[in-house]
Amino acid sequence: MIYNILPIIIIILSLAVIIIILIRRVPDVTNLNVEQLPEEKQKKVKRALIQNKLDRKLDKISPNLQKVNQGLAALKKFFEGIEKKILAVEHKYSQKHKKIIQNEPEKFQDKVVVLLGAAESLVAQDKLDEAEKKYIEIIGFDPQNIDSYRGLAGIYLKQKNFSEAKQALEHVLKLLKNNQTEKVVEDYINLGMIYRELGEQAKALASFKKALKLEPNNPRSLDLLCEMSIIVRDKKSALYAYKRLKEVNPENQKLEEFKKKTGELS
Repeated sequence: MIYNILPIIIIILSLAVIIIILIRRVPDVTNLNVEQLPEEKQKKVKRALIQNKLDRKLDKISPNLQKVNQGLAALKKFFEGIEKKILAVEHKYSQKHKKIIQNEPEKFQDKVVVLLGAAESLVAQDKLDEAEKKYIEIIGFDPQNIDSYRGLAGIYLKQKNFSEAKQALEHVLKLLKNNQTEKVVEDYINLGMIYRELGEQAKALASFKKALKLEPNNPRSLDLLCEMSIIVRDKKSALYAYKRLKEVNPENQKLEEFKKKTGELS
């Protein structure tokens, strides 16, 4: 397979060299002395000379371009074949898992419970890479297993891999569209904090608001919402969160700071 691709690589490299030579030679044309001509005519002459030179070079290159296109088409066909093989393997294992779930549901549930326990134990031992593999194995059996996605998000947060943590939690919330449990509130809070780390301030604010909507008296949501509102200079939202936080958690040590910063907003 390497020997089939090698000629294509050589053609591409040759093409690159020709283009570089062409680019280097173009200044020779642009330096042409046409000072005796009116300014507008000078520009037209230079453009025409450059265009003619490019056209001549491209006429010589075009047969090679055709070969490159043919080579790229062959490469595309090769990779499409690989993709089909991967999809076939995925389908095979998906069907295998479906049979286990249908024929032996108790065995399937037991396996998931064991794997979850093993993953949590590995996380506790700070063996995050091994734990990640366990969670992914569970998702292979059960693509909608919420605990596995939450587990992955927790691992990525520990690793400060915020982009992947975001993807995991966004998927959790997508699977739990109409669910309003305590854990979902925590998901929104964690996702808001991830957005904040990634500099996605508007999304962070929206996430904290969603958490608060599910639990209006949650002091953590109010604290984070007030803080984020101050950062984005949303005075209305900051004042609301500050007043509610003062009612719900009057012992909060950040209240004075929030009051001062909210008052400074225009």
